[in-house]
Amino acid sequence: MKDKKERFHRIRHALAIMFQRAGMRDVDSLVLSEMLLSNRPLSAQQLSERLNLSISGVTMALHRLMRIHLIKRTKQGKMYVYESDGSILGMFHTLLEDIYHHGIPNLKREIRNTIALCNEKEQTLLKDFETRVNEAEEYLRKALEIFREMSGGGINESGANS
Repeated sequence: MKDKKERFHRIRHALAIMFQRAGMRDVDSLVLSEMLLSNRPLSAQQLSERLNLSISGVTMALHRLMRIHLIKRTKQGKMYVYESDGSILGMFHTLLEDIYHHGIPNLKREIRNTIALCNEKEQTLLKDFETRVNEAEEYLRKALEIFREMSGGGINESGANS
């Protein structure tokens, strides 16, 4: 039994690292990885026990994952259960969409708001950074376009899901 648990732990950890490299928090990536491996609805209590994490930490992770539409919650009897769609590629697509639609625009807004408050040297530094962010945004737009072509859905020019 321990060998089986160890094998699944290693797979969960490898998957979690992929999500962490995409910018996800450690606990969120572990919860999502467990849900993908299980491929069935799980309660916060079940996740807490399987991952040896506090129920409050798991619950907060579940709410963050729901906010970015990586999991959904349904009620079964008296408790809530959570599930993912099971598609790892879909998860990465959703993360990229969130970065494109929310993360980059928020970052660009903060850069614009900060530039006006800086001295000339800092403004030059931030304008250079803004150029790199714009390049990343264009790269991400193209990557999402490829996802859309491959899956038959995605973003359109206005940034809305099609």
